[in-house]
Amino acid sequence: PGGLLTIDLRHDDPLPLDNRAYLVVPEPKEERVLLISEVEDPYIKYALASAKGLTLQTAVPPVIPPFENFDIVILGEVRSTSLLPGTIESLATYAEKGGNVVIVASDKLQELGGMDPILPVALQGGSGRGKMEVRTVNELTLDLDLQGVTTKYLLAEAREGSITLATAGIDGSPVLAVWSKGKGKVAYFGIKPERSWSDFHLSPSFPIFWVRLTDWMRGTNMVENKNFATGDLVPLGERVEVKTPTGMVTTDRLLLDETGVYEFKGDSIATNLLDERESEIAPGSTVPKEEVKGTV
Repeated sequence: PGGLLTIDLRHDDPLPLDNRAYLVVPEPKEERVLLISEVEDPYIKYALASAKGLTLQTAVPPVIPPFENFDIVILGEVRSTSLLPGTIESLATYAEKGGNVVIVASDKLQELGGMDPILPVALQGGSGRGKMEVRTVNELTLDLDLQGVTTKYLLAEAREGSITLATAGIDGSPVLAVWSKGKGKVAYFGIKPERSWSDFHLSPSFPIFWVRLTDWMRGTNMVENKNFATGDLVPLGERVEVKTPTGMVTTDRLLLDETGVYEFKGDSIATNLLDERESEIAPGSTVPKEEVKGTV
């Protein structure tokens, strides 16, 4: 079960502030993912099958279940004539309200109208072929076999406010990009998983990337994203009202300068201070016997 765990060390020392530790444990939740595509996409399906806590449903336009029934929606290869009027607008609204969207590149993507408000890249029309270059090393791209992979790509430019993870070609078109859309997240996966584009979908890095991407999108359910050290800076994506351990602040970059629990947008995170002297485990160090009390 999830909740807030408080651990108290009953011991007098020069730094009593770190004698209480907080741990926010998220409620276990099965996330629902919707994959929309007119063609069979086994590689993405197999990749998502390796992600724990995901239930995948596929849909072929024009019959698409309500986006609100899902935590993540993946838009694969579809023709504009297959989508009912207002589908793309509904997808943008879904993201604005907190839904997570992944848009997979295909030649048909450029034919879809109404994509500008949701895509983290601006499609320029046409395509190219070139080698990929990692532009941002983070939890999504670390140690993946992306650098130097040859791929077909759609000519594009990064939109203001987006983060480009990888580019391709001498023009530097983004092929992996993310941004915040209202309360939700949107990712552009510009490498169609088929041989005429690249061999990346055959790499061991392919399922690893998709697991990381879905973990990032549903990151509020991960323990490591709920608990921090004092001094950490947490980007919130937009200015929100935050209840700190001692008051209220409004910010888009939360500095965790107090120990305790922070609450915002219906969520909670915990911050703790560690005393390095008390944590010393070198030979000759001593740790007093203490009573440990935990509460949930």
